Amino acid sequence: GKAITYELLEANWVQESVLQPRRNPRTLTVSVVDTAEEEENRDLERIQQIRDSIQDTRERLREEANQEGRLGEININYLPLTQNIQLHDQNDLIGESAVPRIASGKGMDEEKWWLKPEFINENLDFATGVVRKRGLGKGLYYKAYAEDDDVRTAIDLPRRGKVAVIAGLGGGSGSGIFIDLVRDLKQTNRTAEMTLFGILPNNSEGDAETANAHAALSEMEYLSPRGRISSRTRYWYRSIRPGSAEKRRISCSRRTR
Repeated sequence: GKAITYELLEANWVQESVLQPRRNPRTLTVSVVDTAEEEENRDLERIQQIRDSIQDTRERLREEANQEGRLGEININYLPLTQNIQLHDQNDLIGESAVPRIASGKGMDEEKWWLKPEFINENLDFATGVVRKRGLGKGLYYKAYAEDDDVRTAIDLPRRGKVAVIAGLGGGSGSGIFIDLVRDLKQTNRTAEMTLFGILPNNSEGDAETANAHAALSEMEYLSPRGRISSRTRYWYRSIRPGSAEKRRISCSRRTR
């Protein structure tokens, strides 16, 4: 999911469509949520490169502007779920004091907490993320939501607008988090127009990734008719061929509704 997000943010057409001077300028805020601790430095370097590219585009549009109006804004936030929460050992996810705190912060019954010792590495090593464990990814999101103000602030939408959630469905983080994330976003702003882009595994990935994607789609299909996500949620199933964000401009823009 984050790879597609970076690719789109690097595309000239995306930057220009947001930054173009207007009387009512556009604002795009992007929050990248991840659990892979070893990838943080690489992600931050790429985000800085994207910010530099955005600044270059702003300066070019300012020089080329032949109409009144203000330039738009693109803001990028990086939210590693494990950064601001206590994760020393298993007890921080399944301990007698941890579970009630997480459940209370997320507004759920602590008896429904699903994580068990056999699902968690003893030393809580998240160097490469949750390694295709959907339940663990979901648990980290619940804990971060309950304990990390930055996560809750990112989800608290301040005004009406359009929201897109881009999630890889083959791993454990995006696949485990996206349904709860969409539900939380919808609760904070019920008038927002929300679109989910689920990235399916390709042919080079393994059975575990395929199983995760199948489970994620099955869960979404189960919840939808029961109104557990949104009574007005609609789903389209499409296959997008690999290619650059520049080449996908027309197809992407027509698939947002």
